[in-house]
Amino acid sequence: MGVDNRRNGAGVVLSPEMKEGVIQVSRESDRVMWLKIVGEATVNFVCVYAPQVGYTNEESDDFWNLLGDTMLKVPEGEEVWITGDLNGHREGSRDRNHGEIWSGDKE
Repeated sequence: MGVDNRRNGAGVVLSPEMKEGVIQVSRESDRVMWLKIVGEATVNFVCVYAPQVGYTNEESDDFWNLLGDTMLKVPEGEEVWITGDLNGHREGSRDRNHGEIWSGDKE
């Protein structure tokens, strides 16, 4: 089942209650997945798995560009949470984001 040649992947685990509220799922790539869940509010979850050290700058840039393009698809005014493994570091850089969550309203 699925594709065997992938090296990584973004995914999500939901409770049965949350699963009932899922109205949209979009797998943008094996590294970026977007879910829209309706409950008391509409919340967009963008689940990510960023490239780690050792990947090319092109692979890293492709990921960040895809994440940006995905964020542009979230309707204005809806809440969005970015979650997952944001290995946002590159060789020679001190900038690191690892396993953090950003959330807020898209304005």
